[in-house]
Amino acid sequence: MQIPTHLAKFAQKFNSVSQFAMPQGQAFPRISIGKERFTAVDAEGEETLLGLDNFEFVTVASNPATSKIHFDGPYVPGSDTPPDCYSHNGYYPDVRSSAPQCESCTLCPHNRWGSAKSNMTGKDIKACQDFKMLAVEPLHNEVQGVHQFRISPGALKNWSRYLNELRKIGAECGLSELTPDLVITRASWADKNVMGFEFVDFLDEDLCVYVAELKEANEFESWIGLDSQSQAYPTIAAQPREQHQRLAAPAKRPDPAAVQEAEVIEEKPARSRPRSRTEALETAKEPVGRSSRHSRGEDEPVPGKALAEARALGARQGERKLTPVEIAQQRARASMGRS
Repeated sequence: MQIPTHLAKFAQKFNSVSQFAMPQGQAFPRISIGKERFTAVDAEGEETLLGLDNFEFVTVASNPATSKIHFDGPYVPGSDTPPDCYSHNGYYPDVRSSAPQCESCTLCPHNRWGSAKSNMTGKDIKACQDFKMLAVEPLHNEVQGVHQFRISPGALKNWSRYLNELRKIGAECGLSELTPDLVITRASWADKNVMGFEFVDFLDEDLCVYVAELKEANEFESWIGLDSQSQAYPTIAAQPREQHQRLAAPAKRPDPAAVQEAEVIEEKPARSRPRSRTEALETAKEPVGRSSRHSRGEDEPVPGKALAEARALGARQGERKLTPVEIAQQRARASMGRS
């Protein structure tokens, strides 16, 4: 069947691909660690037990940022209730959060130690919990395909320790950087309801090719928070670099020579055009201490203005780019000032 030539023209004009895109919800495969067991849950909600004590998997990808999640009320394990606020970039609430708690994660009171108490230990924790998002494929006869795997807050230290262990193994074997997507990993219970991780074996060549194909397909991007919406930042973070630099210009002592030159220029303004006899007479009639500049409504020189301008000039010489945390702090201060 030959496609009519006019369709290409109207396809560009309509530009309606996004209108027919299916919404991205929670319907994707994931690994559940509830009830101290490892369970694979597919997109339809069907569960397959991977193991009570441990299970092995191949890591396909990881979100490099620390994800965050917050519930206003107590979290019920196994509940499908979405969080009130969450972030997959670690700096700002996700644009799809139903109830963002603060303009930045850095300044959010729920992101501070002591904002909540652990139900198990009673110790201080954060009301907004940190976790790591992975895309993994379980090595199980009855389960296939990539699954989302969350490393819980209590297991983050064990995951960091495991990454360091892989680096040491890689150094001993002559590989500068050995990462989890090159090996088989076993997750198990290192403590009560806390996961631990250990190295099992290197991937063989066939498995490496298979993981490369999974990375290329990238179907897990939105599952682990690597899509554009999850990584979106506020408007200030998308402004031109020049504006970032002006906002971030640190205070810097101006060059004394530049200050002195600016003050001299201010004290000796450029000579105006020769005045006529009539203008000279009008000036002579003005009260003492009131210049013609003031009578015409023009601003008089402000003492110290040149010094402030020189300092600003010196500050611009030390321009640098804002860090995401500094951007968040500036936006929060501006928001509090407007309120």
